[in-house]
Amino acid sequence: MLNLTYDKMFKSFLLKGENKSFLIHLIHGITKIPLKSLQNIKIQNTEHIIYYKNQKIMKSDIIVSTCDTIINLEMNRKKYEGLFERNIEYLEKISVTKNALIREYGKGKKIIQINFNNFHMENTKPCISKYHYKSYIGKHILTKIREIYLVDLEMIKNMCYNKPEVNLLERQCLLMKAETKEEALKLIKESEIMEKAVNTLLALNDDPEILLYYDEDEEREKVTRARITTARNEGERFGISKGKKLGLAKGISLVASNLLKENIDIELISKTTGLSIKDIRSLQMSK
Repeated sequence: MLNLTYDKMFKSFLLKGENKSFLIHLIHGITKIPLKSLQNIKIQNTEHIIYYKNQKIMKSDIIVSTCDTIINLEMNRKKYEGLFERNIEYLEKISVTKNALIREYGKGKKIIQINFNNFHMENTKPCISKYHYKSYIGKHILTKIREIYLVDLEMIKNMCYNKPEVNLLERQCLLMKAETKEEALKLIKESEIMEKAVNTLLALNDDPEILLYYDEDEEREKVTRARITTARNEGERFGISKGKKLGLAKGISLVASNLLKENIDIELISKTTGLSIKDIRSLQMSK
């Protein structure tokens, strides 16, 4: 099964030395950064600073840098409430880590985040959307050293379904959605960049560690769903039996506490319980 939307496959694929040109052209196609400026990109550490005890280790998928720009690439396989808030938090953590030694605000490296979304984003028309921090009225840009791009892989796949000719960027995105060897091979079209990329993908697909990761990832999701259901049921029972004295809020807090004990992502806990991420972190720090 070919699937670049799994984070380990995504990272292994894009960080292969033979795919450097693929990565450079992918970033160029999305951000319009000149190819010349991307020739000497360097791989950066993806682990973020931990600020308090028991905080879960946070890692970005891929971080590369040029002389004046840091680029974070994230693969979002599934949509959930709080997803983009999490990604923005990654963006700011990168800024804190990489620009820690600057002597003057506004003089640090430009931070760009590219989100590849394996789902269709409602209420968006372009396949690639660009965002800044800016005012709602007048569209005044607050800072020019932050850019976020959302790449709608599902929309690109649908758009190119009956399209007679697709450009390089579209083929690169379609490769991320390819599920069979035949689909991948059709995307080469006399392109050396795509030929190397497809060969790399097919080789990774035969890697036992990658195949094992698929199984582990699916199993992890099943276990997570089971833990969420168990924790939610326990919280609901507690809330019903103690509701008159402690109220529904106490039951919801218990659900959140149970999920934290199971090391469930904070964003997922927020989605499950309706509690804010801030409240969940306060609950986490009180333990």
